[in-house]
Amino acid sequence: MLSGSFNKGELSNLPDHKNMQIGDEVMEGNGMVKESGGIHSLKVRILLIINISVLLATIVNLAVVIPLTRNNMLSVNKNYIFDMAKSYGKTIQLLYDRVGDEMYKDGTVEAILKGASIAGIDTSYVYLVDRQGIMRYHPTEQGQPVNNDVVADLVREMAAGIKPPAEVVRYEIDGDARFTGYYISDRMNFILVFTAAENEILAPMYGMIKQSIFGAVITLIACSLLAFVSI
Repeated sequence: MLSGSFNKGELSNLPDHKNMQIGDEVMEGNGMVKESGGIHSLKVRILLIINISVLLATIVNLAVVIPLTRNNMLSVNKNYIFDMAKSYGKTIQLLYDRVGDEMYKDGTVEAILKGASIAGIDTSYVYLVDRQGIMRYHPTEQGQPVNNDVVADLVREMAAGIKPPAEVVRYEIDGDARFTGYYISDRMNFILVFTAAENEILAPMYGMIKQSIFGAVITLIACSLLAFVSI
């Protein structure tokens, strides 16, 4: 049998049995348990962890995937532009070898080049520039002097007896970046140019970024609701 006595000072140091806190929970005198509110609650911390995890996963994914996707898309389309310029250039070369400048007069060139483009890229088109720098075929500016500095430089080199190698170059015109591939005829009688806008080449990538961000937002909302009703 235990015996003893407590003075009032010792009793005042004992915890209040009516409201005792254990971790994030408070035990009330009636035996009910309630959560303590605020940022330190378990539910809020779990929600924060979920949201931060989703955000970090999305950011890391985009940071890794976007540069790879961009480089691959540009590489594929640059090769395609080069091949298109070379293919149409050789076709016009065969025609020129047979009829010379007469090919500009009977509509044959226009019949061959009209509608040439990359499927799905509306800004892609082809045009033909003669040795004087006149666009002998162009979808909208036929008969005008070439207004592209890159091609104008090629015309000047041809006039100097220099044949630049065929390649794909990037340049800007009126603030828009474009990729242009060109083919120069064997005797430097013409330049066939195939071009497309960079922003349209990369349009599928921009769509992917929007979808990824939208998916991350939906995931955040869904995870938050699930965690809120489950905890």
